[in-house]
Amino acid sequence: MRNISAHKLVLKTAQDMAFELYEEVMSGSNEMYKGWKELVDNGKLTPKQAERMFVALVAPKLLEPARAILSHMLGDPQFAHLHEGIYDSILLDNTLRAGRIAPQGRAKLNADSEGNLTKVTTR
Repeated sequence: MRNISAHKLVLKTAQDMAFELYEEVMSGSNEMYKGWKELVDNGKLTPKQAERMFVALVAPKLLEPARAILSHMLGDPQFAHLHEGIYDSILLDNTLRAGRIAPQGRAKLNADSEGNLTKVTTR
């Protein structure tokens, strides 16, 4: 799996969510299911490889929902024995989260000698 900037508990929660989503998506008969099934049927991927690839692609998109679930657990007395670990993981993930959700690159403005904007590019 590629390197993802997230606390290990947040990442694990997102990955677990992605595994559950895989089960749900692959149990239906939709376009996504057909595409993944075709890869397996053609021998390009084993079922386990398809599952891992799906999780690797989807888990990063589930980091914020994973944080929300963990935050919700902090308010539930049923999970009181986990509160300290969850609280610490969310605090430590805050620094990593800033890098995840920050815009990648900045716009670069070019101006001519008269100060007129000539070009806008992103890096």
